[in-house]
Amino acid sequence: MMSVAAQTETPRVSVVIPTVRRREWLSEAIASLQAQTVSDWEAIVVHDRAQVGGGLPQPLALSAEDRRVREFLGPLDRAGAPACRNEGVRQSVAPYVVFLDDDDLLKPRCLERRIAKLDETPELDMVVAQSEVFSIVPGDEQLFWNEFRIERDLDRFLRGDPAWQTAGPMWRRAFLERLGPWDEGALSWQDWEYHTRALSLGCKYTRLNDADCYYRRPGATSISFKSDSPDRVANRLAVIMRVRRFLSNAGQLTSVRNRDLTGVVCHLLMPETVTGRLELQARSNLIASAMGFSLITDRVAALLYLYLRFRALRATFAARSVRFVVQQLSGPSIPLASGQHLRATRVCSPFKNCR
Repeated sequence: MMSVAAQTETPRVSVVIPTVRRREWLSEAIASLQAQTVSDWEAIVVHDRAQVGGGLPQPLALSAEDRRVREFLGPLDRAGAPACRNEGVRQSVAPYVVFLDDDDLLKPRCLERRIAKLDETPELDMVVAQSEVFSIVPGDEQLFWNEFRIERDLDRFLRGDPAWQTAGPMWRRAFLERLGPWDEGALSWQDWEYHTRALSLGCKYTRLNDADCYYRRPGATSISFKSDSPDRVANRLAVIMRVRRFLSNAGQLTSVRNRDLTGVVCHLLMPETVTGRLELQARSNLIASAMGFSLITDRVAALLYLYLRFRALRATFAARSVRFVVQQLSGPSIPLASGQHLRATRVCSPFKNCR
């Protein structure tokens, strides 16, 4: 592979890649950048030093050959992808930004088409595309990560149905400065919080309906894999409450959205979703704590839990009876190698171990 000389001009897009101990997948992600139909990009690779300790790992062969690839260390006192992404944004210089996890890939025309859309529509803060799921090699599953719908994306996110994943958007840097950093206190659900916050701020964007990037199904070794232990459940509740306060302060918290967030909270505390089968009072006390209340008695805990469960079930059935069924029946499809078509299917949501 020919080495790429140092760029004489500012790149058009910065691709921020947090990583930890996954050199093979990281090399594949960078190779997908080098296969792009545009060359004026920079890759900002940030190693999670708080998890691995020590100094910068031996540079990748690809970064030694290609000066567009720059490697940095994340903060020593803060672990996780959000801290690495925030450091990556600080080190980047391009007017457009894409967040790419180290196990995901971009299709060859991904950056070209997104840059073109933002260039031709200067009022946009972001453009977002579909993502295609794969397990071993790109194209082996023939599935969208999720599907775009007529319903407002903010409402979908708040209901626990994220419309896109990390690599889907290309952001205008000016909007990211308004949006602020990734939530480094979130142990999981960072994407859900970040994208919900962006939409509640009135982010102006357009959607590209076909998939231009690949999402690798997560497993036990995935950077996004999270357990459902009680401490993580409590942390997710705290993230939900921060989003709720942000929506309220922004004047975006309607009664329907408040109900949907209540349903997400209730689902988190269902016995089947929490490893270790937390006792009823413990689950309800997590709700009370997240909502700012002090610990409560057994009887009040039981009543609160049953009330929230009823609200969640009512919200779920109401959605499925009208919007959900219609949208599933009218959703887009993508071709299979056999000539048949497979309906776009959500493979990941905040209710499961995902980003």
